[in-house]
Amino acid sequence: GLRLQDVAVPLVMIDPDAPWAGRFSEVRLDAEATGTLAAETLLAGGAASYAFVPSAPDTQWSDERGAAFSRRIAQAGMTCRVHASDSSDAMWYPEHSDLAAWLRSLPKPCGVFAAMDLRAKSVLEACRAAGINVPMDVSVIGVDNDEMLCENTFPSLSSIMPDFEG
Repeated sequence: GLRLQDVAVPLVMIDPDAPWAGRFSEVRLDAEATGTLAAETLLAGGAASYAFVPSAPDTQWSDERGAAFSRRIAQAGMTCRVHASDSSDAMWYPEHSDLAAWLRSLPKPCGVFAAMDLRAKSVLEACRAAGINVPMDVSVIGVDNDEMLCENTFPSLSSIMPDFEG
């Protein structure tokens, strides 16, 4: 099969994890700024609790976003709960996970930051399956501002637009 190192065009990876990190040109998005902005956006809504849903499977960039989010929530005197995903908790199969039960267990209203838009879509789907009202009981924010995805969820997904050009 074709290997990335054999491609005869310039290749730039965005936030690569092992084994790709350091092997090609790469761009790293500002995880600290992203997590902090997500926290400040959700804190402005005055929720009773806050939570982070990492990517599935877990990645370094997701962990960094979650850590920045948790730090900012802690600075506001609140705690951040983190969903512990496992291999059965793939982002495109929320109905096969404990995500809905975990979301039900969170004190409401709750602000939930998902590591990326596709994961935020899973949170919205799990909320719907669990009978949780979005945005009254759970507010959700993702990252990437994927317009096709954000505009085709119900309710529409709020998302942080990374500074790809910067």
